[in-house]
Amino acid sequence: MRSYRHYWMAYTLFILIPVVILALVSGYVADWQVRNRSLELSNDLTAHVNNTLDEAESLLLMLADRSQGNCTKESLKLMRTLAYDYAYIREAAVVNKGQMRCSSWGLHTPPVAVGPIDSVFIPGRWRLTNIHGSEFRDLNNYSNILALGIEADKGVNLLLNQQEFFRPLLSTGEVPVSALITIRANHQPLGMLLPDKNLLMYDETAIKDGLPGSRYSHTTESRDGLLRITTEVAPSYLFATWSLLAPIFIGSALLFTALMWGLWHYMKSGRGFSREISSELGRAIRNQEFVIHYLPTMDNQTGDCIGAEALIRWNHPRQGLVMPDIFIPIAERTGMIVPMTQWLIEQMSLEMGPWLKENPECYLSINISAAHFESPFFLKRAYQTLHRHGIHPSQLTLEITERELIDNSCSTTRKVLQLANQYGFKLAIDDFGTGYNNLARLYEFGFELIKIDRSLVRMAVDKVGGDRIFDAVLTVANGYGAPVLVEGVELEADVAFVAHRHIHSLQGWHFSKPINCIEFKQFHQAHQLQHQPRSEPTVYSRPRMATALAK
Repeated sequence: MRSYRHYWMAYTLFILIPVVILALVSGYVADWQVRNRSLELSNDLTAHVNNTLDEAESLLLMLADRSQGNCTKESLKLMRTLAYDYAYIREAAVVNKGQMRCSSWGLHTPPVAVGPIDSVFIPGRWRLTNIHGSEFRDLNNYSNILALGIEADKGVNLLLNQQEFFRPLLSTGEVPVSALITIRANHQPLGMLLPDKNLLMYDETAIKDGLPGSRYSHTTESRDGLLRITTEVAPSYLFATWSLLAPIFIGSALLFTALMWGLWHYMKSGRGFSREISSELGRAIRNQEFVIHYLPTMDNQTGDCIGAEALIRWNHPRQGLVMPDIFIPIAERTGMIVPMTQWLIEQMSLEMGPWLKENPECYLSINISAAHFESPFFLKRAYQTLHRHGIHPSQLTLEITERELIDNSCSTTRKVLQLANQYGFKLAIDDFGTGYNNLARLYEFGFELIKIDRSLVRMAVDKVGGDRIFDAVLTVANGYGAPVLVEGVELEADVAFVAHRHIHSLQGWHFSKPINCIEFKQFHQAHQLQHQPRSEPTVYSRPRMATALAK
């Protein structure tokens, strides 16, 4: 009898222990998933708020620079553009001496008086306030005013749509998430999103109680410190997640086998290698393992050096100098290309900033890809870096290949390239003649330099009839209206071929291989301009259609 009892006890324990362990493990995993999901939602909302404020501050700074607190035709046009093109901007306005002089709706005659809070500014300081109803036309709804002071009684405002701040959380499906955004300066709530997706505005009674608080709550601040952001996932989501995971953990053996198979397939596909290279790229940026080489650009008529293309190289501690065709594709796929390019602009400004200021007629160029279009603050940081080093934005040319442009010719790309024009950068189309051209579409983006691919030069010089193809591409490029640069000039025969054609500038190893900054400055000194330097950077002629679109 005792032996049977021991047998049943052992059998029961054999069944219960795995069930209890699996239940605890599934509960732990469910808790981890909920916490991770809560953190993801918090990061998504914070990133969205940061991106919105970054863009709004950049646009407001642009409005302040162009208007200087006055209602000019250019500022009125810009204010209308802001209201029409940006969903989160309801209106823009210029406030001067306590009165709103003009807005996106036009000049206000007579001017409209504003409240005491919105009429006082601190020059160069940002301010964010709530508003219900508005002096801004007849908007009888909730909004925020983002203000930038120009002088003590003069500034510019943007009227922002509060609901746009919460947009990432409006499509979370079954996740019961709530969020509270407060203005950090005065602790006044901006709005609160409830789990049922209802939005409470700052003056509603229920918002005073705040969020209930749980282990799935996260609090962050916007990058500029204007807002405090709190997100919280309801604890009931843990039980919903647990009920889904528990049956899965009963088949843990099959899951383990599937994970091992997936791991083997993952390593076989080579993604592990990409991640390893990606981690090494991050280390390389921190350890200053990258170096910049400069490929000189020569004037086709005078033979003078007028600039250079900045090329990044990786000085790997074990493998030596690594060429970009190895690590650039991985950097683009993993998103490391954006911080790499930011490092390139910073280092290039340190190395070549004094030279650029001494030679305002010269310029440097860098390559950008579709990955840069996905970064909402890449252009802003590039502009700030150049401004910090005293470099004119027009002395930096952004090159994008023809194929990249056509593959990504969407509204986002158009907006990014137009914003680059507004910041003052020059745009160049690289590898022209190798993609599937759509000239009407190219006209939209306002390119100021066209670079003909080196393969066309080789074909023109080495193959019978290749010169006719080259001349046809050159005719198309010149018909676009921007200066033409020819790449890959390596031999005397190449120089003779392009010498008497309508070509603005040349690049290639016939003149110099890519060299470091010291060698480049010596090269430029040896090929110095024969005329006196101009006081302004070289201004390329832009096609009239592109000029209109850029404005």
